Amino acid sequence: MTNQHLATPQNWALMIVYSGYRALLALLLMVMFLLTANDPILGKQSLSTFLIGGAFYTAFSISVLVYQLLRSSVANATQIFTGFFVDIVALTLIAHSSGGTETGLHLLLIITIAAANMLLAGRLGTLVAAIATVAVLGDISQQVLSNKISSRQFLPAGLLGMAFFITAVVIQYLTQSILSAQKLAEARKSDVQQLLEINQRIVQKMRTGIVVMRSDGIIHLLNRAAAELMGISYSDTQLPQLAPRSLTELCTQHSYGSYKLKLQESGPDIQVNMTTLGPESQEERLLFLEDMAKLSQHAQQLKLASLGRFTASIAHEIRNPLGAISHAAQLLAESDQLPAADQRLIEIIDNHSARMNRIIENILQLSRRKHADASRFDLAEWLRDMAEEYRSTINTEANIELLISGQHHTVNVDASQLLQIVTNILDNGLYYSEQATGSPAVKLQLHYSVSAAAPVLDIIDFGPGVPEDQREQIFEPFFTTRSSGNGLGLYICRELCEANQIHLSYRRTDEGESCFRLQFSHPDRQPLEP
Repeated sequence: MTNQHLATPQNWALMIVYSGYRALLALLLMVMFLLTANDPILGKQSLSTFLIGGAFYTAFSISVLVYQLLRSSVANATQIFTGFFVDIVALTLIAHSSGGTETGLHLLLIITIAAANMLLAGRLGTLVAAIATVAVLGDISQQVLSNKISSRQFLPAGLLGMAFFITAVVIQYLTQSILSAQKLAEARKSDVQQLLEINQRIVQKMRTGIVVMRSDGIIHLLNRAAAELMGISYSDTQLPQLAPRSLTELCTQHSYGSYKLKLQESGPDIQVNMTTLGPESQEERLLFLEDMAKLSQHAQQLKLASLGRFTASIAHEIRNPLGAISHAAQLLAESDQLPAADQRLIEIIDNHSARMNRIIENILQLSRRKHADASRFDLAEWLRDMAEEYRSTINTEANIELLISGQHHTVNVDASQLLQIVTNILDNGLYYSEQATGSPAVKLQLHYSVSAAAPVLDIIDFGPGVPEDQREQIFEPFFTTRSSGNGLGLYICRELCEANQIHLSYRRTDEGESCFRLQFSHPDRQPLEP
């Protein structure tokens, strides 16, 4: 057995126990000798041999015990074997000086052999049993030759030697079985630990929010997706945390079921699927959190995909007559003899032809939408450049007020898609602001959300805003309140936001102003595929 195999906490504990037993045994033998000095039980055949052997054994055993305690580690195989060899020699001398096999002291060697085969499995353990057997037979032989005992004592001595070897074999077998079981347990422990790490990584990468919490709101486990949906900070090292009040109340009232909640004022509606973690832990709740917008998005994508395929198949058939109608209307409008009423009808034909063409283009754009090509950039700097370019190229009369607070405005999104989103909302905001106040003006407010660990952009206009009963409909396809609109602008913005993991919502500011909020995700998260 190598020193590396010996150097285990179990072997060190075994050595301490055996060293303590050895020291206690030596002291007890000396005390017994002193208490029976008038009629000695020990050392009655050779007092000098007992005193020398007993004194040496006591000093040796105490020294080894102190050495083991100070060393705090297992000695090498040679030192351990030497210690057991000294035990055999000392106990044999004490037994010999006290009367040989009649005292029964040779039986103490069985404990020594058992301990030796626990620590020195294999040949060294068997060698200890052989040395003990030779020592006992040698003691018996010396006493028989000295006519102190009968030769019949060889039989119990031989049986005792057999007991030594049986003890060695049995202890070695048990030790190997224990070591094999220990190795198997360690291997299983490693496998279980690896599975736990894999499960933890899977849970953290899942887009579905996963929460394990008590009914009183104490969170024991959550992933990043759940932290974002709940609006709390995520950290593996800061658990447990306290869940939002609405979620705690839900867990207090129910143990199973599916429920709809709004965990953040400006956040999405959340689908909460709840169950308990078994009958033994009714207080523990396992929750799966889903963004309702993403669930409805999937259904909308299926619908738009079918609509896009249908539109693509008939676009050519529609555009040909539509182009002919538009061209004929333009030619007819060039006539100087048409009355004003007919000119108005031609204008209506042109407007609705253009609107029909835009609807086809928007649907085709949705069906061909590409994966977001995300890149990291500073949103504050990007907004400054965008606002300047918008005023110089798109709407020179636009009054865009840019308010930036805080730092850490890095985002990881597709810049071209973000430009399309912001431009579309800006166009709407400027239009409604001009209709209400006579001046096309909007405010862009950028700040950092500590709970989401990401920037938040508010696009505020000064128009009448969206009525309460229509706020859930403005992001649906083909819903519009403008006679010239096609109802796809905000829907396309929502689709692009979803692809870049931006949460787009409508709200009123504290001053009652109309506001579209873009809540960005942490820049380390990757954008979703459409």
